[in-house]
Amino acid sequence: MAVLILVTHDWFQLPVHAVIPHLQMSKSFMALLVAILGTTISPYLFF
Repeated sequence: MAVLILVTHDWFQLPVHAVIPHLQMSKSFMALLVAILGTTISPYLFF
């Protein structure tokens, strides 16, 4: 509970960033995107 009080975030921007994703065209972001899609799609290829 203390973390909610001590963290200094813009609480009005928090719901906006939780709903609308922030996309970057960086090497690490693309690797993460491929990893998420690969682990989601590859189990369905067995059936």
